[in-house]
Amino acid sequence: MPSKFRSKIGGQGLMEYMLITVAVALVLFLPFDGGPSPSEQLAFAFRNFFRGFSFFVSVL
Repeated sequence: MPSKFRSKIGGQGLMEYMLITVAVALVLFLPFDGGPSPSEQLAFAFRNFFRGFSFFVSVL
């Protein structure tokens, strides 16, 4: 394949990557129903898990 076509194909892949990355970021960081965003819910779940895990380790 000639090099002039490869650069256009590479640009297409970059554009698709950027579009998907922006879409995922919007889904993670925007709240949908007025509650916390999915990223806040995920952070809360990790915080609770490690709080419980550290308590469990301290009891042993």
